[in-house]
Amino acid sequence: TAPEELRQAADRAEADGRYVVRSGDSPWVIARRFRVPLDELLDWNELVPGAILRPGQVVRVVAP
Repeated sequence: TAPEELRQAADRAEADGRYVVRSGDSPWVIARRFRVPLDELLDWNELVPGAILRPGQVVRVVAP
């Protein structure tokens, strides 16, 4: 369910606002999960549209 997915995502986000990418994640999926605009997520992480993320990669999910 969506609320459960959000709770689990929040649990995986570290206290400093970073998230460890899991298999199947994309910038769009992560932006939606954490309810942040995609363009801001890309900017915070110096990513380009269409960027491919790798499992284990760490991305910022809150404004720096």
